[in-house]
Amino acid sequence: MTRVPPRHAARGTSQYISPIAGFAAGKAVPGVLTLISIPIWIREFGPANYAAFSLYWTISLVGTTFTTGWLNQAILRYTGDRALAYENLSRKVRTALESAPLVTIVPLTVLIGFMVPEGAERWAFLAVGAVGLLANARYQVRQTLAQRDARATVFAVAETVRAACALVFAVLLAAARVIQPWSLVAGYTAAIILATAVLRRPTPDNAGPLPDRAVVREYWRFGWPLSLWLPLSLSTIYLDRFVINALYGLDRAGTYAAAADLVVRGMGLMVAPVILFMHPAIMRSWNTEDRPSALRRWRRMTLLLTVGVAVAAVLVLVAYALFADRVLAQVLPIAPFAALTIGGAAWQLALMVHKPLEASNRTATMLGALLVSLVATATLDLLLAPRLAELGVAVAFAAGAGVYIALVLVLNARILRAEKRTVAVS
Repeated sequence: MTRVPPRHAARGTSQYISPIAGFAAGKAVPGVLTLISIPIWIREFGPANYAAFSLYWTISLVGTTFTTGWLNQAILRYTGDRALAYENLSRKVRTALESAPLVTIVPLTVLIGFMVPEGAERWAFLAVGAVGLLANARYQVRQTLAQRDARATVFAVAETVRAACALVFAVLLAAARVIQPWSLVAGYTAAIILATAVLRRPTPDNAGPLPDRAVVREYWRFGWPLSLWLPLSLSTIYLDRFVINALYGLDRAGTYAAAADLVVRGMGLMVAPVILFMHPAIMRSWNTEDRPSALRRWRRMTLLLTVGVAVAAVLVLVAYALFADRVLAQVLPIAPFAALTIGGAAWQLALMVHKPLEASNRTATMLGALLVSLVATATLDLLLAPRLAELGVAVAFAAGAGVYIALVLVLNARILRAEKRTVAVS
C-alpha cells in the first residue's frame, strides 16, 4: 500500500491542545445553541410538530448509523493510506454510498403515519425528509473527512453554522407562518446543506491505485461490525432507564434518566474532542508503519484520559452533592449517582482503550466484547434492580463498562506483545 509520511510526529502532548480545543468548540457551541433552540421550536411550532421532527431526527440518526456508520469508521481507520483514501473512489460510487440512508424512508413512512395526517402534509413531510436523509449522510461523511484531516476549526465552524442556521431558519419559517409538520425538518435540512458547504471537500475524481470495488470491500470488511457496535453500545448505556420504567414507573425513571443524562452527556462532552483528534492521529501513525509511535500515543492518551475522567468524576460528585437539590426538582440519592458517574467515566474511557483492536481491524472482536458486556449488564439488571432499584441498575451500568474494558485490555495485550516481537526482530 502507498503510505503517507506521519503527520504530528514527534509532537508533545502540549501540541495536541489546539486541535482538541477546536473539536471541543465544535461540540460545546452547537450543544448550547441546541439547548436554546428546543424551547423556541416547541413554542413556535407546537409540541406535535416538534414531536414529528424529533421522530424524523431519531430515525435519521439510527438510519445513518446502520447504513453509513461503517463507511465513516473505515474512512478514519485508513487515515494516511493513500491507496484507501475515500477521495480515490469515483463520484458515482461515493454518491451511491452516501445515498444509502434513503432506505430509512420506509420506517419513517410507517411511523409518521401516526403523527401526520394523510394527504399533502404527509407527502410534503416525506419529500422533505428524504432530502434531509441525503443531506445528513453527506454532511456526516464530510465531517468525518474533516476529523481525519484534523481540520478542527472548520469542523467547529460547520457545526456552529448547522446549529445556528437551524434556529434562524425555524424562526423565519415561524415568522412567515409556515407552521407545518415538515417545517422544522426543512429548516434543519437547509442548515445541514449550508454546513456541508463550509466543510467542502472532496472533489477529486482521480482513479486511485486500487479499483473502487477493492476499496469498498476493504471498507466494508472493517466497518460492518461497527455499524452494529454503535447502536448496540447505546442499548448497553440506556438499558437501565427501561428497567427502572418497567419496574417502578415513569416518574422514577424520569428522575433517574435526568441524572444519567447529566453524567453520560457531561463526560461525553469532555472526552469526545480528545477522541475526535486522537483517533485519526493514531491510525495515521499505524498506517504509515510507525506502529510503535501509534502505540506510544495510545498509551499516553489513555493514561491522561484515565486521570482526566477520574478527576472529572470526583468534581461531578462533589458538585452534585452540593447543588443537586437546588437545580433538580427530583434528586437521585448520592449512591446510585456515584455508580452512574463511575460507569459514565468508564464508558468514555473505553472509546480510547479499544483503539489497538480497531487499528488491527479486530472490529468483530470488539462487537463480541460489547455483546458480552450487554449480557452482563442485563443479567445484573435482572438480579439487582428488584432489590436495589436505581442503585442496582447503576451498579449494573458501571459493571458492564468494567467487563468491556477488562475484555479489551486482555485482547489488547496480545496485539502489544505481537508488535513488541515485530520491533525486536526488525
